[in-house]
Amino acid sequence: VGDVVVVICERMPSSSKRPATACETCSEAIARYRCPGCGAMSCCLACVNKHKLDRSCNGKRDVSAYRAIHDFDDAALLRDYHFLESAQRSIESAARCSGEAHGLSMARRTLANQAWQRGVLLDLLPTGMKRQLQNTSRFDSKRRRIRWRVELLFGQAAVRHVEPHVHEDATLIQILSAIIPPYGNGETSTTVARQQHTTESSTCLIRSAAHSVSDSAAPPATTAFMPTGSEGQLALLRHRLRAYAREGVAALQVFLPVPWRKADQPRFLRIPISVPLSEALQNTNIVEFPQFHVRLNEVFQCG
Repeated sequence: VGDVVVVICERMPSSSKRPATACETCSEAIARYRCPGCGAMSCCLACVNKHKLDRSCNGKRDVSAYRAIHDFDDAALLRDYHFLESAQRSIESAARCSGEAHGLSMARRTLANQAWQRGVLLDLLPTGMKRQLQNTSRFDSKRRRIRWRVELLFGQAAVRHVEPHVHEDATLIQILSAIIPPYGNGETSTTVARQQHTTESSTCLIRSAAHSVSDSAAPPATTAFMPTGSEGQLALLRHRLRAYAREGVAALQVFLPVPWRKADQPRFLRIPISVPLSEALQNTNIVEFPQFHVRLNEVFQCG
């Protein structure tokens, strides 16, 4: 049997590992941290804080510091690349907070500004959101008036009715009187009598005038309110709203939902129906356009 030769291999230190370096602050322990600002090696948090005081270092790398071409290596290239990426993220973040990222055209900017001047906090959503696409509210620069998209929700009848261009001088009682006719024939009740009087006398600027106005400062001409929709659609709408017709327009209650509310705030605000929209919407917060909940007198609570 041949001799068995045992070879003992001594483990050599790996060349990929850097030699241990003593802490430059205390010179007692092995350094584990390198300062991005000055490059000092430290072993613990106490030494890191002490070296900042001793060297007046803020611990941040100077991204604009000059580096000679012979000192420029792969690590410096990678740091500059990360710096450019960080700058691009900052630009994109600032753009998202500005109006241009939300797709606000000049018309929408003007609408928000004019609403603010009237005491209405109008929140405009980013481009592409459903409520933004539905909004037809515009500011008429010639007549200096806002034409609102008004959405009416009749909860008891499960009806949603939209008027795309309602003049801000119109009142809710005028709009409701046009789509909710007096109930019955020969009705003599006080509520129906008031409703008939309102229907006959109500005039407002709901749609654009067909003719041009030579003087933009002149008051706009008034036309009788004609609700949106064909005769068949209006007949169906009025049939579905017969419970509201029985109650009478003057007895109805109109509420505006409160967006972004706190837990202890009411969900709805009571809106007067006999004043113009410009006055009724003062000190309110609206998302894109007003959405009114029309309720019978005895079935609604604001909380």
